[in-house]
Amino acid sequence: MIMKNMKVSKKLFVGFGVVLALTCAMAFVGFDGLSRVARSVEIADDANSMVKAMLAARRQEKNFMLRGFTVPPGGTQNSVEKLNDAIATLEAQIEETMVKLDKQQDRDDLAEGKRYVEDYKAAAGNYVRLEREDQEAHSRMEDAAQAVLSVVEQLRADQKEKLYAEIESGAQVATIQDRLEKADDADRLTKWMLEVRRHETNYILRGDQQYVDRVTTQIDEMLALLDSMKIRFKDAANDAQADRMIASLKDYEEAFESHTDTVARQYNQETALVEAARGAIEQVEDLRASQKEAMLATQRSATTAALGASGIALLMGIGAALAINKRITGPVTTPQRAPEQIAQGHLQVRVHTQERSELGQLAAAFNQMVVNLQPDGGESPAFRRADTAPQCRAAGRPQRQPAHRQGEAP
Repeated sequence: MIMKNMKVSKKLFVGFGVVLALTCAMAFVGFDGLSRVARSVEIADDANSMVKAMLAARRQEKNFMLRGFTVPPGGTQNSVEKLNDAIATLEAQIEETMVKLDKQQDRDDLAEGKRYVEDYKAAAGNYVRLEREDQEAHSRMEDAAQAVLSVVEQLRADQKEKLYAEIESGAQVATIQDRLEKADDADRLTKWMLEVRRHETNYILRGDQQYVDRVTTQIDEMLALLDSMKIRFKDAANDAQADRMIASLKDYEEAFESHTDTVARQYNQETALVEAARGAIEQVEDLRASQKEAMLATQRSATTAALGASGIALLMGIGAALAINKRITGPVTTPQRAPEQIAQGHLQVRVHTQERSELGQLAAAFNQMVVNLQPDGGESPAFRRADTAPQCRAAGRPQRQPAHRQGEAP
């Protein structure tokens, strides 16, 4: 009923509106799918950036283990500073990506990755701190070893000088023999100290516990020899030299123990670094895989939605086209046949329609024109009733003439 009361222009407007609405619906489906794919691609790129930042941190971690705090030639930062920059970049990327995530599972995965990064940062900080402590231990070992060798050299030189003096003075054989033994003991201390340094180097290079045991055993032998020499020293200066060597050896031993303890703790931190880095990368890769799956799912759903919307749009478009065609061309069909019948002399032809649009007005005008063509200038009551009927009838059928006019020529 609504379409019957519409003008032709409005019917066309409705038809184009339906087509436009279907086009907009399909455009929305495509835009929504592309937006979700673009978001997943962006998050996947962020995941790649996080993996790269983690790998960059690991690379600087290895550089620090090899080069320490040394700034490379032509550079402005050492490995520790570059490591901290890589971790800061990673943390910033995690925070930036976190706000983009909609799924709780993805947020949980990234939050777990963030905890791994925090663990990695803590382990890296501990490793750097232990490296500083180790450098201090190395410095103490170097100073203590040099102090021992310096005092031993003084003791050896003093014993040789006294030996030459006793020989020239014709001292007793027992006295000369005691002086020779003290000089030999000084040589032995020098040799043992050098062996201690060699065992220390082997431990640094190989990390084998046997070298720790050898250092400890050698130092114990040196301390025992010095205690024996102190008993035989009659010169207070020599006795003081022995005390300084004993103190230096104990400093060396303490520093070496600190070094071995630091190495053990650094090993634990290295393990923590590996586990934290691996855990962070795994969580980020899970996020990346999730976004890839989301992209594929979005692609599938967008394709299905597009095909479904296209099918619905096609059916609705065909339906709308048929309905509009019926409402526009249908009322025109009868007026198109009526003039042919009038030309054949059938002045009783009328156009009947319920349309109230321009086509309905055209039909009424056509009926009035036919009435005016009647020889008597009017029409029968039946025609008037037909012409003023409010409901639609089939058009194009000639009305039956009254009984008194049947058989007359039109």
